[in-house]
Amino acid sequence: MNSFDEFLKNGLQEIINEVSAIDIENTEYPYKIQIGKIKLGQPRMMELDGSITHMSPAQARLRNVSYVAPLNMEASVVEDGKTLETRAVHIGDMPVMVKSDACI
Repeated sequence: MNSFDEFLKNGLQEIINEVSAIDIENTEYPYKIQIGKIKLGQPRMMELDGSITHMSPAQARLRNVSYVAPLNMEASVVEDGKTLETRAVHIGDMPVMVKSDACI
């Protein structure tokens, strides 16, 4: 359990920090994507009506769905050293270990 919590608190960000930027080789408009903070949200699920609700491990078991949380990353478009745009990008859903710090 402690190793999972440590991975969520520090490990994910350390992996992202190793990459830090992605150069886009476009001869006309060269730019890069600067990667910033990564954040794990609270476990949630989409209802049939499209609404998003928080989910507990018990609800996940009853509905036979994975107990996951959204994983978002800050990404900035940088051209000639200037940041043009920064936004949070959903990069996937992360399985959440029951009884971990991320568990609700």
